[in-house]
Amino acid sequence: MLNEIKKKAQQIKAKPVVAALNKNGFLAEYFDSPEDALQRILELVPHEGTVGVGGSVTIRDIGVVEELKKRSALTVYDHWQKGLSSEDILEYRYKQTQSDVFLSSSNAVTQDGKIVNWDGVGQRVASMIFGPRKVILVMGTNKIAPDLDSAIKRGQKIVAPMNSRRLAKDTPCVKFGKCGDCNSPDRSCIVTTILHKHPAGKQSIMKFHVLLIGRELGF
Repeated sequence: MLNEIKKKAQQIKAKPVVAALNKNGFLAEYFDSPEDALQRILELVPHEGTVGVGGSVTIRDIGVVEELKKRSALTVYDHWQKGLSSEDILEYRYKQTQSDVFLSSSNAVTQDGKIVNWDGVGQRVASMIFGPRKVILVMGTNKIAPDLDSAIKRGQKIVAPMNSRRLAKDTPCVKFGKCGDCNSPDRSCIVTTILHKHPAGKQSIMKFHVLLIGRELGF
């Protein structure tokens, strides 16, 4: 009974966001579980060609990368995979921007359907905006923010500190728990993007899918 109540609450929370994203030109869908979203991703990604995987804890948590690597005719550019040299990582980042499909997550989505990201290198947000013919973003409902101001604060108080801790960075946000707009060489929130609408709108040949999941995923 409690699980059903929680499920319904997540659906109610997500429904207006999905509607707003679709109004803004994105192809948005809601899923009750990561397992359901995983199946949808496997339907959306072709069995051959190339897929770039951006830096995302959410994507790794749902296990989709491992599933895609089982497809023999599909090349997966995953710069988080173990054993890559720094030169390999850079090459994979470039290839992600030119992949047939780009798969990643975002740091926040507002209730009126705007997608907000913070990036250190920039290839993740670049791949969302131009290059791949299909983009698939996956987010938990924990990333929903009431408005842009709240989304920015989420980045400062949650995304920046947690991502910097994950990367073992020596930054003020790790020490004090919030962004201080620092000048540290370890700073990872260097590029901020806001997708107000689908990039290039009706003129775009890109299919931009947003999968919202009724769970807390990533950060």
